[in-house]
Amino acid sequence: MSDGEKVTLCSGNVDGRIELINGPQLESLLVQQPYGLVGQLNTILENEVTETPEELKPILIEYDDVFQEPKGLPPERSHDHHIPLKEGAQPFQIRPYRCPFIQKSEVEKLVEEMLATGIIQPSSSPFASHVLLVKKKNGTWRFCVDYKAAQFPDCEGQIPYAPN
Repeated sequence: MSDGEKVTLCSGNVDGRIELINGPQLESLLVQQPYGLVGQLNTILENEVTETPEELKPILIEYDDVFQEPKGLPPERSHDHHIPLKEGAQPFQIRPYRCPFIQKSEVEKLVEEMLATGIIQPSSSPFASHVLLVKKKNGTWRFCVDYKAAQFPDCEGQIPYAPN
């Protein structure tokens, strides 16, 4: 690297910003602490417009619904599936998890959004599972369902759902 040469470095930067540094700055970074570097060069053309090939346009129009974000539950089916339980199976009794008020309001907000978009439907099942929030790297919350208590054998002795 020569003096004044600009080098672009990218990493797993959450906000997507890229900063240019010159060769001596890079060398000083590497002297301070050893880094493993993977380089990739890309050519970025401004206002580049790629045309969809004519033979693909009818297919994309025909299957447009495949690329749409789901707006609700899947359609009703001719057969409802169920998990046969052992005779006398009882719902599990677990106290609700304690959570801070801010998480409680976030859970309520997420549930309302999912109900409004039709992703979930109201249920009063005695076999319901707890939900909790897990913070993602970008600071937002991930809605998780805790199925640990629902792992009980069905009538064939199998555990019907065992998430990772």
